[in-house]
Amino acid sequence: FALRYTRERLRRLPVYMSALLERAERGLLHLEKDRIENVAVKTFEERCEAIAGSVDPASSSDKVKAIEEFRWMLQEYRISVFAPKIRTLYPVSPKRLERKLEEISSMQ
Repeated sequence: FALRYTRERLRRLPVYMSALLERAERGLLHLEKDRIENVAVKTFEERCEAIAGSVDPASSSDKVKAIEEFRWMLQEYRISVFAPKIRTLYPVSPKRLERKLEEISSMQ
């Protein structure tokens, strides 16, 4: 039986739940701002899914791992955008996300 998530990721789930709650509270007060910020996040998500959809998991395990890493980076980015009072696990920004997507795209 293999875990889908590492222990570190599982320990981080309460932080993601707290961030979700903060986003909901802030979103009620600033709905238009939330919508605008969501567009930026959604763009990265869609680009990642487009890359992921073109990958054969059996032939490119490194690329699959990099995509999974990007998805976690995106979760941290969501925290920085929607719940800035909560600290991210590591620095994350649109520039870093762009670099990671470029890295993934260049992988075989």
